[in-house]
Amino acid sequence: MPSPARWPRRVVISAAFTLTLLATAVPADAHPYGYPQTVAIAPDAARPDVVHLTWKPGAVDEMTVLGVHLGLLPQDRVLLDGAVDTRDTDATVLAASPLFADYLLKHR
Repeated sequence: MPSPARWPRRVVISAAFTLTLLATAVPADAHPYGYPQTVAIAPDAARPDVVHLTWKPGAVDEMTVLGVHLGLLPQDRVLLDGAVDTRDTDATVLAASPLFADYLLKHR
């Protein structure tokens, strides 16, 4: 095997480049702003005419923004700069409303 001093210049550059890439590699994050929204749909085992829908918003603020859009939460919960004032009770307010159920059925 030739000594490193005799290796072709392109081999040395390629090796250095590869080592640099490997040394600075970091794991990729597919969802940098949190988990995406998901919806699970399942039939009710006891009642064939009922379907259960489980919606998991990607972030709590998405639930709040939807509540404001539907008129279920006050407009001042979404500030002019786009910040969202979330509350622990937002999901409960939406879940109890027929407007929310209608929205989900229309926008599936």
